[in-house]
Amino acid sequence: MALSAGLWWPWIAAWVIYGPKVTALIASLSEDATVLSAIRDQNRRLGRVSEAYINAMDEAWIAEKKTGPLTQAMLDSNASRRVRSLVIGTEGVVRQAIVMDARGLNVAIAFPTTDYFQGDEPKWLMTFGRPSGTRHVEPLEPGHDGTFIACWVSVPLDDPETRAPIGAIAVELDARLVEKKRCTAGRHTAS
Repeated sequence: MALSAGLWWPWIAAWVIYGPKVTALIASLSEDATVLSAIRDQNRRLGRVSEAYINAMDEAWIAEKKTGPLTQAMLDSNASRRVRSLVIGTEGVVRQAIVMDARGLNVAIAFPTTDYFQGDEPKWLMTFGRPSGTRHVEPLEPGHDGTFIACWVSVPLDDPETRAPIGAIAVELDARLVEKKRCTAGRHTAS
């Protein structure tokens, strides 16, 4: 009997303990006043910038290799501090989170990212402007620091006041904790 319970424990933990942490984090980010204010502000400031500007910012970000002034300024923002706090609160279930604006640019990050522009990646392309309840799950891959197997789950973000699309949220999950089935089922769904 104990052996049987031991075999089921990872699955039970994934669905009863770890899965709800992911759901709670996404809900918190979707409703957080600091995060929403940062997205609205960035959409106002950068909503009409040229593609050349976006490419130049992305190139500058990538050249910093996660340790330069652009990355640090974002990490030090109130919105990124809030995102990081919420990610840490998942106790390792969520390893990274990126909040993106209406163009696919980083607004808030838990930890450094390899690029500034996510608008050409599935985490934004498959969620922004899609119906509420849409979830995009990317295939398993090495985690951002190479120490775990991960998958990214992304959702659209609508303004709670206007219901207009304002961005997207992507979270990197530790696939060992949420069970790989959660990371491979339902690549793109709307509930």
